[in-house]
Amino acid sequence: MGKLNTLFTQKMLKRSYLSWNQFKPSFAHTSEIVQEYLKNMKEVIDELSLIKDNKEETLKQLVSHLARRGFYRLTS
Repeated sequence: MGKLNTLFTQKMLKRSYLSWNQFKPSFAHTSEIVQEYLKNMKEVIDELSLIKDNKEETLKQLVSHLARRGFYRLTS
């Protein structure tokens, strides 16, 4: 996992969304909920696009360790 994926997750959590690199809507999601999610996601992606090429700024904004795939945390 990369720095931007981790930062995306952290910024979405600050907006009260438990989000990763995919969205799985269900019938419980109304159009308004989906639109609000997409609006917040776009804002976060716009923020990340401003710093994606600046390693120092990206690292400065991380508030935890980088995310890892699969069962890494359970096997290391």
